[in-house]
Amino acid sequence: MKAVLNSVLSQDPIVRKGTSAYIDDILVNEDVVKASRVQNISEKFGLTSKPCERLAEGARVLGLRVWGEQRGLVWKRDSEVDNVPSELTRRVVFSFCGKLVGHYPVCGWLRVATGFIRGGPIFLSEGWDEVIVDEEIRRFLDEVVAEVRKNDPVRGFWSARGDEARVWVDASSLALGAAVEIDGSIVEDASWLRKEDSSHINMAELDAVIRGLNLALAWKIRTWN
Repeated sequence: MKAVLNSVLSQDPIVRKGTSAYIDDILVNEDVVKASRVQNISEKFGLTSKPCERLAEGARVLGLRVWGEQRGLVWKRDSEVDNVPSELTRRVVFSFCGKLVGHYPVCGWLRVATGFIRGGPIFLSEGWDEVIVDEEIRRFLDEVVAEVRKNDPVRGFWSARGDEARVWVDASSLALGAAVEIDGSIVEDASWLRKEDSSHINMAELDAVIRGLNLALAWKIRTWN
């Protein structure tokens, strides 16, 4: 679908320059091209579209809720956090944790927390659908859900611009972490639980640096510190 949509938009050079498409969402930069022109070329090739929404007025984009504030466009989670399921299995725990962090570019501490929780069911059950009888796992999940509802780390600045970034990295005995900051805002973060090995903390920190640089390169950053 993304390939089809990009092919249609590329039929008009101005439309191609002023749009960015992902699956069934099209972001239109109206400083370059009017939304009506994008709709017209879509309809010309048989692709119908819903009425346009302005991000500054509030809209749902790529599963995120986006709206405008004085400093620019910001985003947050677009759905309510579910209650912890009454019956837990390894499959249920993995699915529930996956929904908490989903496809979100910024999750903060939640990435490490869900990674730590997902490590538990591996040792507490032999199969994916075996019921886990362990109150500690449930207590961890309840604490995480309560904290997310109170202060959800899944949020960020939508309209960060520039080709210069600051990359933050760190490592501990538990995990590696990296974050990319552009224009004073964190635009993406990531974490990885460390394997149970005896490697020196300096090696873990070096690994975090490499992973952080890879994040920055994915953003096509040319200058970082």
